[in-house]
Amino acid sequence: MSELVYAAVWIGRELGPMHAACLRSYARVGARIKLYVYERPIDVPSNVEIADANAIIRREKIFRHKKSNSYAVFVDFFRYVLLQKTNEVYVDCDMFCLRKIEPAGYIYGYEDKQYIAIGILRIPSNSALLKKLIHIASFPLVFPPWMGRRQPLEAFGRNLLGDGPTARHLDWASTGPRALTYYANQLNLSHHASPVARFYPIGWREVAKMFDPNISLADVIDHNTDFVHLSNEVHRRENFGEPPKGSILYNLMHDIVA
Repeated sequence: MSELVYAAVWIGRELGPMHAACLRSYARVGARIKLYVYERPIDVPSNVEIADANAIIRREKIFRHKKSNSYAVFVDFFRYVLLQKTNEVYVDCDMFCLRKIEPAGYIYGYEDKQYIAIGILRIPSNSALLKKLIHIASFPLVFPPWMGRRQPLEAFGRNLLGDGPTARHLDWASTGPRALTYYANQLNLSHHASPVARFYPIGWREVAKMFDPNISLADVIDHNTDFVHLSNEVHRRENFGEPPKGSILYNLMHDIVA
């Protein structure tokens, strides 16, 4: 296999320091990173290759999650279509790269004991797994089998009222880790998932560790760690504020990698 090309997507005019640092991290390890955009952010690092996001999903298809007003659910769908249309490895903009990884057909990892996350993702374009994930993105009535009975009924009602797409109303992560985990298990593909330490050594419930000056990066990673997920959505939702000097997040944002 040829060397991997990593690809992310951004919607908006500014990345901010944390996302910019994550995109710079690929240059440090000699990896290529492409950023799909609908408009070029003002603070894109020089190592980043810019690509037109319209080539994956047209701008008019963008939507926000109803409860959080986030683009996260749309980005779930974007990554699946990107994997169908390209040979790239999708990465979220808050995935900090510590080292390049070896090419493989399936690349994903557990974020905890239960769920396989989608912050870094590669699935063969012709696989049944990817077809199922894209189906939930494109089918007009979204009734995920991994959810309870209440939400599908609510989704059906909203479609009748013309308030679709129903994915806007689903619980957080329904179209991401829950969907990937359900289908990977159903298709006997969960064995491709890497252990937690490889991509998600700091879980989203452990974000406070990134703000503690007494905890170093070496304290939370091991020799198998290739990426660190910085969990931007948790920062945004919980309003942690600026990371103190010497903390893991501060150091990574300032390109201090021990």
